[in-house]
Amino acid sequence: MRIIIIVIAAAFISSCNQGLQVYYPSDSSNSYEYNNSFADLPPSEPGKCYAKAITSDQLETNNDTLGIFGINEDIPQHLLQEVEYRPETTEWVKRKADKNCLSSDPNDCMVWCLQTTPAVYGIPIVSMDTTTAEPMKYIVIPDKVSMIEGGGHTVWTEVLCEKDITKRLLQSVHTALEEQGYNSGVFPKGRLASKDLKAALKQFQKANFLKMGQLSIETLEALGVYY
Repeated sequence: MRIIIIVIAAAFISSCNQGLQVYYPSDSSNSYEYNNSFADLPPSEPGKCYAKAITSDQLETNNDTLGIFGINEDIPQHLLQEVEYRPETTEWVKRKADKNCLSSDPNDCMVWCLQTTPAVYGIPIVSMDTTTAEPMKYIVIPDKVSMIEGGGHTVWTEVLCEKDITKRLLQSVHTALEEQGYNSGVFPKGRLASKDLKAALKQFQKANFLKMGQLSIETLEALGVYY
């Protein structure tokens, strides 16, 4: 099996951009093991369907005050140096396996790329409040984003069963995404979601810290779509 994995890695490494890490779910020696979640069993509640989805980074946004000073006080220069506004985030992206994959097991041919979004830096803002009896200066990082928990793990999530995915439901998802500013292309045909709809759905999931990659129940509820 390891010979197969090595051959696959050599054949398909070009499917990822330079500098991205590659993950092969069937290779248990890889450090990105996803907690063996590819091998575990789904929940077993009668009448419900489940599929694997990928957790997203859990982020939190707040205004961060670095210091408060009197209106005539000097601000220490170290408080005005560049700081991190948003941490580096990562996302596992599935790439298509090459048609020349030697294994008969599809999992052996699956290639995942760890895509990194660099951290964002900036200079803190000096804000003044002159509405109080004693005017003050505030050193603020507005809308600072902090990492609560890193994503990239695969988990079972409840999804719509295939028989319940209708054209009307996909049109409702399309409309809900468009109303929230996500370009989901043209209305889907039949019961198949378009490439644009899938891309918009993933963007919505990532922005709202939802499990990504599936038409999950939690996603429908977040969109306000009745199913």
